[in-house]
Amino acid sequence: MAEVIPPNAPEHCPGTQSTDAGKVSACAGCPNQQVCSSGATKAVDPGIQLVKDRLEAVKHKILILSGKGGVGKSTLTALLSRGIAQRNSELNVAVLDIDICGPSQPRVLGVNGEQVHQSGSGWSPVYVEDNLSVMSIGFLLSSVDDAIIWRGPKKNGMIRQFLSEVDWGNLDYLLMDTPPGTSDEHLSAATYLAKAGLTGAIIITTPQEVALLDVRKEVDFCRKLNINILGVIENMSIFVCPCCQRQSEIFPATTGGAQRMCNEFNIPFLGSLPLDPKLARCCDEGKDYLTELPGSPAMKALTSIVDIYRMTRIRDLLIAWRIRRARQLNNSDSVSFEAFCNEAPPLRHPATKESSLSNEYKCSPKHAKAEEYVRFSAETSSISKCTRPSLATILLLILLLAVFLILPIIYLLHCFGVVNIDHDLLIQHSHHNLKDKEHYTPSAKIHDELQSSQSEKDLPPPPKPDYKQCKLLKNEEKLDCYPEYGANMQGCELRGCCWVPVKSKSKKKKYAPLDVPYCYFPPNYDSYKYVNVTETAYGLTAFLKRNYRSAYGNDVEIIKMIVKYEAENRLHIKFVDPFRNRFEPPYPEVPIVDKAASNLSYNLQLNEENGGFRIMRKGERTPIFDTFNLGNMVFSDQFLQLSSKLPSNYIYGLGEHRSPLLLSTHWQQFTMFTHDGIPTENMNLYGSHPFYMMMENSGKSHGVFLLNSNAMAITCDNI
Repeated sequence: MAEVIPPNAPEHCPGTQSTDAGKVSACAGCPNQQVCSSGATKAVDPGIQLVKDRLEAVKHKILILSGKGGVGKSTLTALLSRGIAQRNSELNVAVLDIDICGPSQPRVLGVNGEQVHQSGSGWSPVYVEDNLSVMSIGFLLSSVDDAIIWRGPKKNGMIRQFLSEVDWGNLDYLLMDTPPGTSDEHLSAATYLAKAGLTGAIIITTPQEVALLDVRKEVDFCRKLNINILGVIENMSIFVCPCCQRQSEIFPATTGGAQRMCNEFNIPFLGSLPLDPKLARCCDEGKDYLTELPGSPAMKALTSIVDIYRMTRIRDLLIAWRIRRARQLNNSDSVSFEAFCNEAPPLRHPATKESSLSNEYKCSPKHAKAEEYVRFSAETSSISKCTRPSLATILLLILLLAVFLILPIIYLLHCFGVVNIDHDLLIQHSHHNLKDKEHYTPSAKIHDELQSSQSEKDLPPPPKPDYKQCKLLKNEEKLDCYPEYGANMQGCELRGCCWVPVKSKSKKKKYAPLDVPYCYFPPNYDSYKYVNVTETAYGLTAFLKRNYRSAYGNDVEIIKMIVKYEAENRLHIKFVDPFRNRFEPPYPEVPIVDKAASNLSYNLQLNEENGGFRIMRKGERTPIFDTFNLGNMVFSDQFLQLSSKLPSNYIYGLGEHRSPLLLSTHWQQFTMFTHDGIPTENMNLYGSHPFYMMMENSGKSHGVFLLNSNAMAITCDNI
């Protein structure tokens, strides 16, 4: 049987069929050591495909390497991630700390002590900024002083778990902070990222000759594993005095050695970063150096490095495109190193161990002479010139002209009134809105009356509360008039509400976050009143006018109430602004009903005094939805409020939360706003389901669906 050598094996691997497989010193730390020593047939690591699937939405995957410790690799990883994230807020950047035994990114990025949350899609990284996140084993330790004493296979498993189980989402850049040298962590990362599309590596060094010697070995490591070297950054190149701004060379004999080495190896030099004591202090304290000292020399140098890296990426893409174009236009079958513009890969097992300081890297085609090129075919190759653009190029130019030229011109013409764009057509987002649009248009007489009332810009303030009437309300009848923080007597009375502090707390409410409000609506508080009610083929249409302004401003003075008897057991009530088109959720689609159903099982009653309404079952006196004497309705630009009395205390639903199936109605609040987090008692979770089901005292039940596009808070204050 032929000898088989795994692609991620160490340099002196004896092969899977050898009797020494997994037993010799060269196998130490190899991810396949346990499989080879057991004698089982080696299969493809399933983690490679898992990593590839997980990182499909990550555009650039970059390793941050250093041949020697103490050169500032972790610091520069954090600075590069912050620099890229702050240069363009639309880019999503993440940092993965695969320095298993010495994690430092949580402290450097200022998120030390944070916890990692796990959901159905995997681990969630810790967010430093809105577009910057980090994952490290430091978040999984109980104490920062805990030592991690792991061998190579366990480190490999942890790195695989980070790459395949962390929910990175859509990322533009994933920077991986590696330990110094070329150890198990580097081999694992290169192995798992080989098919996931590893962008390349950035090498960090200092001007010291000792550090540069290790960098040459790091370059050798990258080239043997076919890892593209994106560039080299020289850290601590000079020292800038914070007092006199004088520059001093810390390593005067070798300053600039990194740039000379890059020229020698034909790899990009991204720039130099000066030594700054304030930078080290910011890293120890977890502060953002870029915002703390925006005018420092190190900040300017880092900005230049980020810009040079981005230009280098654009240059590499253009070169790759030109090479592919040249291959397509080549009329012969001959292949040469000129077409590939790259050097031959080194031998896997050379006869003698070559030093990393050898001259083999000087044989790049950029330095070689023309007569040294080798052709595999004796035929001459000719490159034909393309004189006519392709169809894809023409379509791309048309698209660019439309986006960057035609649309801005139309927008400017619209701003100056030359072109009129029908706003009503732009806001239609669902077919059922076009159908409902016919029902929203009032008659000419009603339209004139509403327009005249709409011309009043300022509504009068609410009347002062009558405390004789305020004392008539029981605690269970008090509706909160000041739900936000900072309630006081003066602010409460300005809203026309009653201020009566409660002397004793409710005994039933032991752990509930709410209680009987001090500031509540008086019984004669009528915010809206009906000004017109018209029966229609599908039900009725009513217009309500606000009596006085609310505390939230930008009140909608005239609102329209549309009532549709859609089915025998289904009633649809909708409130809209008749003068302005507001956003309406397109999903779920509600049925289009133009004709009222017959044999209705319910009745609708309107209270023309305070704008309330009541829904009752036919033949029963108990209402199932009752706003009849609750005049606290608010309809403003950023706050909507509607209250109803419950027929019983048996209520279910109201969002997604961790609580008993039967909800408590003793001063409880239920938030409907999607929130990704660990299920916690009485906290909103992943879904928002604005629906509740009520079991009535008679044994019958009904449901209420609250369809709108806003976050909602439902407060149950029935004692």
